[in-house]
Amino acid sequence: MREIKELSELIDDEIDAACDYAEAAERATHDDLRHLYIELSEAELGHIDRLHEKAKELIAETRSKGIDPPAGMLGMWQHEHERMIRKVAQISMRLKVAEEM
Repeated sequence: MREIKELSELIDDEIDAACDYAEAAERATHDDLRHLYIELSEAELGHIDRLHEKAKELIAETRSKGIDPPAGMLGMWQHEHERMIRKVAQISMRLKVAEEM
């Protein structure tokens, strides 16, 4: 399923962007700029959620047709899924720290 691979790659891009904005928020010395970076990072997290939900829908849709996705694809997705969850949690923690600065 090329779509799952593409969604996974897009999620990676969004994670990178969210992380970049979170790092910028931590470095920002101007409150308005810090809040802008936090807002932008949170927007990227929203994109991640939407892409993630679509990937889960596609997997469920495939299964509902009586087709099991290839084991290799599911293994890759599971690994990526767990990594994404960890990265999003890390970004969320960084944003909380930045908000308290």
